[in-house]
Amino acid sequence: MFVKYLADHIFIPYIIADRYNSKTVDKAASSDEILALNKRLVEYDRFKMIKFVLSFSGWFILSVVTLGAGFIFSVPYFNEAAAVLYVEKREKYNYIVERD
Repeated sequence: MFVKYLADHIFIPYIIADRYNSKTVDKAASSDEILALNKRLVEYDRFKMIKFVLSFSGWFILSVVTLGAGFIFSVPYFNEAAAVLYVEKREKYNYIVERD
């Protein structure tokens, strides 16, 4: 259940950051707009997103076994991989935000 929720909402921080750092997009986006955009980015590759989240389960189990010390490495690695995946999806579905 948690894996499906995480896979469905993985891009929300990156969408918010994109909207905040852009000049052309309204910065006061509602939560409904952000959720709709996230859904559009995730909906066609839902199985791929779940597989992406599950691919890090070994890292997170190792982090628990090491009493949390492994989270120092696994969480930034997961966040960086999710950011790269977001950029790929953004370009694939033509959601490009103009930069300064």
